[in-house]
Amino acid sequence: DSKTAENISVSKIADDVDYRTEFLALKLSSKVVKSVDEAIEKTKAVVADFIKVAPDNDALERSKNNFLGSLVLDLDSNAKLAGSILQLATYGLPLDYYETLPEKVRAITPEEIQKAFMRHVNPDTMTTVIVGGYVQPEEKQ
Repeated sequence: DSKTAENISVSKIADDVDYRTEFLALKLSSKVVKSVDEAIEKTKAVVADFIKVAPDNDALERSKNNFLGSLVLDLDSNAKLAGSILQLATYGLPLDYYETLPEKVRAITPEEIQKAFMRHVNPDTMTTVIVGGYVQPEEKQ
C-alpha cells in the first residue's frame, strides 16, 4: 500500500542521506573549513542541492544494493529476529513484510526520493547539533 511504500522510501532516503553525510564530512575535512558556521552553511547547501536534483540512477542502485544486502545482517541472530518481529507488530506491518520489501525497494525511483525529500526535509528549518562544543569567535579589537 502507499503508506508502506512511503515508509520504505523514507527509510531508503535515510540510508542515502547517511552516505551523503559521510561524503560531506569527508569533503569538508579535506578542505579547510574556517568556522562551524561555514560547515553548517555548506552542509545545508548539500542538502538543498539533494532536494533540487534527484539522485542519479547509479548511486540509487548502489544504495538499494547496500540496503538490501544489509537486510540479511538484520536477521542473523535470535535477538535481531525478535527485534524485527517486534517492529512488525509495533508498526502494524504485514507478516510478509520482509519477503516483499526487496521488490518494493527495487521499485523506488530517484523522483520518488526527491519528492519525499521535498515533503519532509527543509534545510532552512533543520535542527543543527554541534558535537564537541562551540567556541565563540573572539571579537576583534
